[in-house]
Amino acid sequence: AAVVATALAAGVCTQALRGDDALRVQVVAEQLGDGIVTGSDVRLDGVLVGSVESIEGAGSGRVRMMLALDESRLPGVTDSLSLLAAPGNLFGISELDLQRGTGGAPLRSGAVIELTGAAAQRLSDATTGALLRQLGRSVNQVLTPELAEVLRQVSTDSKAFTPLFEALVTTARTLADTQRYAPSYLIGQYASLLLGLPPFLTGTIELLDNLDRMEALRTDRVRFDKTVAAIADDLLPGATNTLTTARDYLGDYAGPLTPLLLALGGAVSTPFRSSAELHELLTRLRAAMPDGPDGPAVNLRVTLSGIPVLSAALPGPAAEAGR
Repeated sequence: AAVVATALAAGVCTQALRGDDALRVQVVAEQLGDGIVTGSDVRLDGVLVGSVESIEGAGSGRVRMMLALDESRLPGVTDSLSLLAAPGNLFGISELDLQRGTGGAPLRSGAVIELTGAAAQRLSDATTGALLRQLGRSVNQVLTPELAEVLRQVSTDSKAFTPLFEALVTTARTLADTQRYAPSYLIGQYASLLLGLPPFLTGTIELLDNLDRMEALRTDRVRFDKTVAAIADDLLPGATNTLTTARDYLGDYAGPLTPLLLALGGAVSTPFRSSAELHELLTRLRAAMPDGPDGPAVNLRVTLSGIPVLSAALPGPAAEAGR
């Protein structure tokens, strides 16, 4: 009698400890999320409603979980529910989140929920491990090839700018070797170029505006096109041929002309004074040659004066010359 009483008491205590009022539901899935183990929490709307009681294999590519849930905390949950494996805290510990589905029958203890085949999408894996795998897959399949291609393209394109970089370095080195003025002075001189930038932009805008308002472009496109064709087909080629011929026939004289121009420049030691004197000379010449009925005429007054010579004191030919 004592043994039977002890066994009955142990069974009652065991049933009480197990919590027979828990609702146990089997979930059969093709895979579980990373970190979902026996004892993992099960939550609904952020509230703890149970735990994973056991996990075991259910054949090839199938896993069976036993969920022990608190039925009083499952309002509106049916067997059409979905599961989300996600991190439950900042440490990445995984847990299962129940998500309500539409329709279905109310959950009953012992129900089996199949999340395989077409229903496999009802079990989502958003755990840290899945995110890391997805990130690694994206890096290996997308980011790494694209980044390698971008780096290769940049390397290839940068080679085209090598002569420009070399020219810049050579120019900087030449300036450093032959520099005679302080950088502040040079910067000030270069900055003065900006003074002409507003008029240049204004003129450019006015030019474009005038081009837009040209009547020839609006009403006489045929004549305008003929003019452009004449410039492109006749004038510019003719000018090119003329300059090419001048270069062939006059190019040899450019060398001797340089010393001559240098000598002329050296002869005018005071260009401002020489310019004023030349202006005064031209002004006087212009005043001395006013315009007349038959064109410019020299306005000149001549005064003649003679010295008498005694022809008697000279021989015959000399006397004739004296006269």
